Amino acid sequence: EWVGWTFPWVALLGAYSGRPAMARNVLLDYADRYVTESTVHYQARKGVVMILYFTPSGNFGNTIEAGFGFIAAIQELAVQSNGGTIRLFEKTPPYWANLCVYQMRTEGAFLVSAQRAMYHTRFVHILSERGGQLRLRTSFEEGPVHVVINGEEKRVPVQNGLVVLNTAEGDEIVIYAGNDRPEITVHPLPGN
Repeated sequence: EWVGWTFPWVALLGAYSGRPAMARNVLLDYADRYVTESTVHYQARKGVVMILYFTPSGNFGNTIEAGFGFIAAIQELAVQSNGGTIRLFEKTPPYWANLCVYQMRTEGAFLVSAQRAMYHTRFVHILSERGGQLRLRTSFEEGPVHVVINGEEKRVPVQNGLVVLNTAEGDEIVIYAGNDRPEITVHPLPGN
């Protein structure tokens, strides 16, 4: 007896609690059954008439919070930042082998851009807006992990994908793995 708006919020809870495959499936179900081609959202399944959700004037009752929940769930599946640690691509659905994020604001006033390819992080670009400790955990490709702060490479120990360093306001940090620095640009990935 769920209605449209419940699906994105369930997906958000699934993303937050470490059930990424379930969250993805619920989002796909919502998009398929409760969202029109014009992106207007139905409270009831497409083709099902539910008088309860019509307004007195006869218009279909829409809500906007479901769209916000949908976006929040996708963001939570890509980047989580709570408890002082930014977890990048850690709880993404198994189908998301390739993923990009661009300037996602995280706890601690960091803007995070990154690219994931074949389940490994290719690079992370971080802008520290106010300074402070950065704790970032992600799955890097094989090879040495490089940390470049304001254009200068620094030796920073990386253990189990966790990078910890102190930043100053305005610091620009690039983190990548391997011997060759990848092109640090975020661009749309082909859909599947």
